[in-house]
Amino acid sequence: MTITIICNDLVGDSRIWFFFRATEYSTSTPITDIRTIPEDQRMNLYYSKSPGPDQTKYWWPLHNSYDPYDGDIGTGHAFNQHSWTRVPTIRAFSKANKMVHQKPSETPPQESFSFHICGEKFNDLNRNGIRDEGEPGINGIEIILLGADGKTPAEEYYQGMFTYPAPETNPLYSGENELQGSYCFNLENVTSNRGVDNKGTYIFYIKETLSEGWIATTPTIIGPITLVASEDGPRELLHNDFGNSLPSQIGGTLIPINDMNTGSLTSFTLIALIASATIVIICIIIEKRRFLT
Repeated sequence: MTITIICNDLVGDSRIWFFFRATEYSTSTPITDIRTIPEDQRMNLYYSKSPGPDQTKYWWPLHNSYDPYDGDIGTGHAFNQHSWTRVPTIRAFSKANKMVHQKPSETPPQESFSFHICGEKFNDLNRNGIRDEGEPGINGIEIILLGADGKTPAEEYYQGMFTYPAPETNPLYSGENELQGSYCFNLENVTSNRGVDNKGTYIFYIKETLSEGWIATTPTIIGPITLVASEDGPRELLHNDFGNSLPSQIGGTLIPINDMNTGSLTSFTLIALIASATIVIICIIIEKRRFLT
């Protein structure tokens, strides 16, 4: 499936959500004959046996189909697998989302092209280095596009070889395109007879500025990113994501194990004993109160 979106000749980015439309039909019993389902509700169904010893095949709604406008529930609805029970949801998108880039016309032959280098800054709640469903984007974080040396801002390294569309600058800040956590460097007029090899090859790095109090769960610099100003490209690289997480909120003072001496260890042990004694005292008081009542 190909979708073409034209944004009045502007350069920019949009995020579009795709989903399989969920049926409104609901039943308490499995269905073997599809004709029992109203014809206008026979969308995104599949024919399969349920788990277990029963080998009978039934008609089921696609469990990751989604209806975002369900007046009966008040939110959207989806389905559990092998179930006709509707489940309220506001985020069960079967195809998640797609970043769409509006680029200038690039009809060959020509001497310049456009590049797009995009990604997201996200709160990595489970610290696995992957943006999972439900993990929010983080706005306002500085993202810098660097040249092939990984140190110099790209527009200085490749001086005069491309431009940024106004009002875009380098660095950017996540959320700059009004999409939570998202950022996108749009490079225009990238010359095809320059670059690191004078044949239109460009190498970039992307670097994030880590905010105070956060820890990185992914590398803070991404690259090398190689793009080619030619009809064959590649001319874009998406999903350059930076994950961050807040450290666990644990009371007390953190003492690195390498810095601990006998005095530190004694103090730490004493604190632990006091904490244990406090817990015992509280338990005794509670027991007495329960006995008296």
